[in-house]
Amino acid sequence: MFCVLNIQQRERNLVERLFGRFRKNEYTLKTIPVFKGAPFYELSAVVGENGVDWDYVVNVVGKCALRLVISPEIEMPKNKYIGTFKSDILYKMMMQNTFENILKMNNKPLNICVVDKKAKFSEFVLRISKFASQISVVTMNKLEYINLCDKMQKINGLCPSIVSDIVQSQVYIDVDNCIMKINEGENCIEISYGKDFSVPEIYEKLMPQGVNKYNFYSALYELCGVFAINQYSFDTVIVNNEKRCITDIHFS
Repeated sequence: MFCVLNIQQRERNLVERLFGRFRKNEYTLKTIPVFKGAPFYELSAVVGENGVDWDYVVNVVGKCALRLVISPEIEMPKNKYIGTFKSDILYKMMMQNTFENILKMNNKPLNICVVDKKAKFSEFVLRISKFASQISVVTMNKLEYINLCDKMQKINGLCPSIVSDIVQSQVYIDVDNCIMKINEGENCIEISYGKDFSVPEIYEKLMPQGVNKYNFYSALYELCGVFAINQYSFDTVIVNNEKRCITDIHFS
């Protein structure tokens, strides 16, 4: 589980200026059910000029106080019992799905080189191998990819070349840093930084106002077990420093 923390400042009117320090903050805790996942907490606070009582937050939500999803405008205290949830696990999965979709839309057999230093993403390499005429993998864990070779050969007749350095190719994918490059002669298309994405309505309506969208769905995936989210991909990415829809990315 995790906790979404919403903070609303009381209006600084005459009553608040005169008696604000005597008024108690208002806290409302809700448990939000999640379809095919564990619930999460939503704690709403209406506070005065002294701000949030962080000790109260810890007492109310317990260990979830270490896994807060908040507005970027909220200033966090230096407290070992308070923390925000951030992770790039879902981001890397969504970027891999995005790269796969781009290859699928262009639907051409290509010479592909993948950098996967720790061999954490061999299943991704297996998925994109159907778009490859040749495929090379730069990795320090060659055994993982040697084991993958038999599976790949049964699926599409390919076997990856396991190499120590980047080789010349039409498509270069660094899965560790979520970068894809497409070489077209003297031109190079560099794809990075996934931006916009969509989710089904049943999860979209859970999205609180004011919090980072990616952090919220990342928490929903990792901490509430909504594993279907790892099938999503980005609708827009940065292409050569410009924001583009993935449907507009074409190469010869």
